[in-house]
Amino acid sequence: MFLVSPKPFTETGAPCGSSCSYLEAQPTDLAPAQWCTGVPGSAQNIDASGGAIGTGYMNTQGMIGLCTGGAGNEAAAPWGGLSDWFLPSPDELTALLAVPTSATGIDSAEVYWSSMFMPHATGEAACALDVSEVAARETCPSTPVPPLVWGYVNGVRAIRAF
Repeated sequence: MFLVSPKPFTETGAPCGSSCSYLEAQPTDLAPAQWCTGVPGSAQNIDASGGAIGTGYMNTQGMIGLCTGGAGNEAAAPWGGLSDWFLPSPDELTALLAVPTSATGIDSAEVYWSSMFMPHATGEAACALDVSEVAARETCPSTPVPPLVWGYVNGVRAIRAF
């Protein structure tokens, strides 16, 4: 577990609903992937705009509703007998990256996808966090450096709320 909430929070759409108290991450990274593959035309129809804790599950559902592959589909695959895994929102990913890498196995040289899609002046972009820079900013939406095109290949770490 990387987040223990003193009071229940809502992870919209997740099995724990409004009674979630914990976030845990799978112990290893999944295969690096593009944010979304197989979506015809524009990804702008993907409903994945949540950045806060409690929005990763719903963002991931939006991704897998239109993408036939990519980070969201990979993260949502059943693992360890559980099928409620998802790609974290920027704030959920920031919370995970705040835990020492020795405890999470996070690659300190990696850039990890979040589940958030960001409108961007130069085109479609999805939000990713560079582990080496995460302490220097609050979340992807406030300072997306750089805005990453959803076709780039980045690290994937699945989480779940319960």
